[in-house]
Amino acid sequence: MKILGALLIFASQSAALGTPFEGVSPEAAAERISACGLGHVTLKYDELLQSKTLSALDGKVETVTDEQLSCADIAASYYNLELSAPFQARYNAIRQGRLNAHFLAEARAWLSERRMLDQVPHYEEGVTPDADFAEAAERICGPQAKGALHSDYGFHAIGPDWVLRRLTLVNKSNSDTFACILNVARVAGYELHLIGNAAFSDEGN
Repeated sequence: MKILGALLIFASQSAALGTPFEGVSPEAAAERISACGLGHVTLKYDELLQSKTLSALDGKVETVTDEQLSCADIAASYYNLELSAPFQARYNAIRQGRLNAHFLAEARAWLSERRMLDQVPHYEEGVTPDADFAEAAERICGPQAKGALHSDYGFHAIGPDWVLRRLTLVNKSNSDTFACILNVARVAGYELHLIGNAAFSDEGN
């Protein structure tokens, strides 16, 4: 079982407010983006992502409003959308802002449901010692969380050694522990990274 696959399973199980994306085909997403005023949208296959991506790079659209970019963000669903350089950064910022707000609300709802929201430790980047926050987050999330944020990759990474010990068996207890770590970090504004499965996978798989 690949470790990254396990992480994605646990992340999906932590959802409280549903997905921020609609279930549409890439063809339908392309049509919807065009309707937002971004011109002709083409499909292509991304070998790295192993999925179809959307591209609006015909160069015929010279100006795009933030409203049109917001429309395109919703229309694109979970597909990547490539735009010309002047528009890509604005689109990315709009999309990231929407997703951040959604996942923050989701994290708060998850913690509130378990009466843990008021236990989230305060974190201020550059002021709060990372080690102190990591220890507090692990303590809040219970005994199984011990070591999750203590690894050779630093306090801002889910430790692969902890993943190997705790998350290779998918069950509710492990799922809740992983979701707790993610949600506490998100609500506190503590940047957290997941270590991919390129270097960490079970033997023989």
